[in-house]
Amino acid sequence: MKTAQPFFIAATRRCQRAFSLVEVTISLGIMAFVLAGITGLMSGSCTINRAAANDSALTQITRNVVESLRGQSLDDLLTWSGSAEAQRTFYFAEDGSPLDSSGESAPQSTLYRCVVTADADPDTQSATATGSATSGTVNMVKLHLEIAWPVSAPTPSKKQVYVQLARY
Repeated sequence: MKTAQPFFIAATRRCQRAFSLVEVTISLGIMAFVLAGITGLMSGSCTINRAAANDSALTQITRNVVESLRGQSLDDLLTWSGSAEAQRTFYFAEDGSPLDSSGESAPQSTLYRCVVTADADPDTQSATATGSATSGTVNMVKLHLEIAWPVSAPTPSKKQVYVQLARY
């Protein structure tokens, strides 16, 4: 058998079962601020992720170009640096992998373009038998790499890298 409860106790229990409109509004406001903050963090992390991917691809491109030029003798590098074709152009895909750059124009899937200029370092020339340091063998070549991306953009982003190759 149920015992009767006083009216004020039953009314208090009934009011505690639901949320008031003020509580719901405050909680929705707090959630809106939290979601706005999370959205801002995601936007920033996407920008940082894109920059990190570009830096990784630029590192891969620099490594590929230097390795391909390292296989040539320093004298060969200097012959094209002083000639009419003073620059060599290499093309790369989105991941930094090299593309066929034998043609005049960029391949279809090109995202990065690397223009390489080579110059002799006169401070590292060996003296000849006559003692003249200006006509001796060059022992170091300075490479200037200018990497631009995306190639199809009217004003692409550019990064410059300087590398020195030495004869041992």
